[in-house]
Amino acid sequence: MTKAIVVLCAIVQPMLFLLFYLIPEFDFARYTTFFFKGETDFFKGALHVYTAFLGIEVSILFFPMVEKKWTKALFIGNLLTTVGYLLVTAICFGFFSFNQIINDLFPVMTLFEYTEVAFLSRAENLCFSVFAFKILSISVIYFWGAQQIFGNMTKRVKPNFWIFIILASGFILALIPDSLVDVEKWLKWLSYCAIGIAWALPIFVLCILFTQILLKKMNNRETDHA
Repeated sequence: MTKAIVVLCAIVQPMLFLLFYLIPEFDFARYTTFFFKGETDFFKGALHVYTAFLGIEVSILFFPMVEKKWTKALFIGNLLTTVGYLLVTAICFGFFSFNQIINDLFPVMTLFEYTEVAFLSRAENLCFSVFAFKILSISVIYFWGAQQIFGNMTKRVKPNFWIFIILASGFILALIPDSLVDVEKWLKWLSYCAIGIAWALPIFVLCILFTQILLKKMNNRETDHA
């Protein structure tokens, strides 16, 4: 799986350079619509941006499997992701109008539709195939992470049995939404829940540690006075 992910990254990252073919159509005047829109919910927009970086905690499961000097690769990977998102965002805001980018569900695919390269006639088909494999790889990593977590919680159950339960649960849940609109609603609320857990759980752990430190100091003082 690791080799497949490395090959996928080697294919996906160079595809970002195809966006530079759209620079002749780029216009900074289109940015004014976004900056002077008015009545913009920045908190809601920040949540949408934050959802793109959900899942970084899965990389913690890789720490016992790699050497310490290679843990910085996790930060380099997220840095590359950030640069890629910023590049695509900058190109989209200067290429599309405000109404176009709001109504377009897949602006990246639309960008590649306008990309005309001499050696590549249908760039969007290549983009769709590559990102479909990317989604498959990410799904495998999440299923593996869930298997590792449940396996550590209960040692009596075999890991293969856990992965069967996880896959069956995911398949059953996928049958509930009937349309793409329902899927988007599910993803939105699940992302909000994940953001809440990502912030609340570390704060809860820090509060417990802080409480334990205070109790330890109080016990030490009582022992000293005794």
